[in-house]
Amino acid sequence: MSEKIYLVLYELSILISRFTLVNVLWIIVNLPVFIVLIQIGLTTEPSNLFVLLPLLSLFLPILFFPGTHALISSVRELIIEDAPFNPITFFKDYKKGFKKSFLIGMVYTSLLTVGGYVFFITYQSNLILSIILVVLFFYLSIVVFYLLYLDAHYNMSMGWKIKQTTVFILKHPLFASGNFMIFITLHYILYSVNFILFVLFGTTLTVYATYYLFIRKLNKIKTNVS
Repeated sequence: MSEKIYLVLYELSILISRFTLVNVLWIIVNLPVFIVLIQIGLTTEPSNLFVLLPLLSLFLPILFFPGTHALISSVRELIIEDAPFNPITFFKDYKKGFKKSFLIGMVYTSLLTVGGYVFFITYQSNLILSIILVVLFFYLSIVVFYLLYLDAHYNMSMGWKIKQTTVFILKHPLFASGNFMIFITLHYILYSVNFILFVLFGTTLTVYATYYLFIRKLNKIKTNVS
């Protein structure tokens, strides 16, 4: 019995160490993004936002989306292959998925910028439009969430992945929205419980949990089809 407990603890410690390594690499890649976000949160001069917000819009598709794609790809390898993680693999995944993740990030950031501007100028005068924009932002985030997951899982064209993402969300709306909410909720819980643990492996752990559920759902769909 003690040997089994030791084995479980050992495997858990290995997994956590891999989570931490992936998460630290992801944070390093996204340091400029986080610095800008902190500056936005701390600034008291509205005029500074005219510099910080364009910087954020620039860094998101260049750094955040390729970095997040590399994180997802690394987590996928941990789930499917269960192989020792090599930091070089993270940067190989970053380079391999840069173009597609950059494109996803550009489209998302552009739509978010336009939608945010419209929301800013209308939220006090047009409540219905503001609610519609918030709902659209939520569903756009779900689409991008699963598009990144599919992009890491399948080596197919972007058009095919967009189509499959749309079909997946429309056919399984409860799972799609539920898994996305798990992603957000886990982030919030980890952040609230301990900020240091959140920094060390919060995002990687959250991606691992939701990507695992996503893979199980895909396998279940394949089984039902066959």
